[in-house]
Amino acid sequence: MKFVSGDAEVTKSLNLPLTPMIDVFMNLLCFFLVAGHFKEVERQLESDLPKLGTIGRSDDLLREFWIRVSVGSGVGKDAVARIQVQDKVFLVEKDNWDSVEATIARYSQIPKAKEDTVILAPTIDAQAGWVMRILGILNGLQFRNINFKR
Repeated sequence: MKFVSGDAEVTKSLNLPLTPMIDVFMNLLCFFLVAGHFKEVERQLESDLPKLGTIGRSDDLLREFWIRVSVGSGVGKDAVARIQVQDKVFLVEKDNWDSVEATIARYSQIPKAKEDTVILAPTIDAQAGWVMRILGILNGLQFRNINFKR
């Protein structure tokens, strides 16, 4: 650093000892990491973790309801839709959607089922009309939390 006094220019170097400052900083960092109480902070955070000792469905947790859509057989307009609702598989031809709709309606009768996440998973070869038909069924049954996955 340069200091100017009158006409003469005097150069003095200002040396800051960084090594002791880094040592003090590291000691303070280690102290707060070891002495911190993280469990208290974790207890105050809101989360959707399951409660201990609960068996079966917990009202605090969202469940997933999967509907997979793919081509069962055929091509183009003659294609048969393969609809998998959870574990049940349906082969749907043209306007024969009653069994699929009845199965989804049965699931909607479960308490708090309409708050669950419905995951609609069409394959790349699934027809858009099939997906729109299922979305219409879900909308008619007042499901609101619908996600798409491939």
